[in-house]
Amino acid sequence: MRRRTSQEALRITGELDGGHREPARVRELLTQLTGKPIDESVTVFPLFHADLGKNITLGTRVFIISGCTLQDQGGVVIGDDCLIGGTARCWPR
Repeated sequence: MRRRTSQEALRITGELDGGHREPARVRELLTQLTGKPIDESVTVFPLFHADLGKNITLGTRVFIISGCTLQDQGGVVIGDDCLIGGTARCWPR
């Protein structure tokens, strides 16, 4: 199951990172990746990577600059009004 989920995450992030995407399409891909609805106020600039994706929760008014990696095997929750800088790496404790 984990292998299939990680392969799906690679496919989705590969599409996300494959060129310019309109913000609505980025949110659609993030919804596919996380399995949760993504608020219209969320902005993510590719490149973006995730181990599994299904363990990521994004709040409202989240802004993620390019190069971010979320290692979400144990879960990553990004609350409302968060800015994550470029090339950031986030993982559970």
